[in-house]
Amino acid sequence: MYLNYDVSSFSKSFIRNIPFLYIILSLSSRQVHVYSMFALQFLLTYAFVSFNSVITLQYYMWVFGSILLVLPESILFIQERYRMAVGLSLQYMFPILIWIWLSIRLESNGENYLHTMWVATLFQVFFQIWVVKSFMQTVKLYNPL
Repeated sequence: MYLNYDVSSFSKSFIRNIPFLYIILSLSSRQVHVYSMFALQFLLTYAFVSFNSVITLQYYMWVFGSILLVLPESILFIQERYRMAVGLSLQYMFPILIWIWLSIRLESNGENYLHTMWVATLFQVFFQIWVVKSFMQTVKLYNPL
């Protein structure tokens, strides 16, 4: 959508936000009785960061802050699955670091990496969805009783 920045209309901005709106509605309606409030807050923060039209490091700090609230509910550290925890952390950070490296080359050196960054952003979103899905499978389900 950034490659076509000559037209600005309500319909394009609405279409761009459809995935985020769908995720908010589906998480709010389907997962509210499955996960705790902290896990839902992490998922909503992650969805906001993933489908936001601007990517900054500050948004990833929000994700890291909200994941700290979910870690006590995960079985990664209870059952001493440290290798899986380290693996998921590295798999989450690798696409972010590639994107940051490309953005530094674009901003500092003036090299034309816009199309490469677009592909890297798609790679980052799909790869991180897989990592978050794998992590959420380790989170204990919410039981209010």
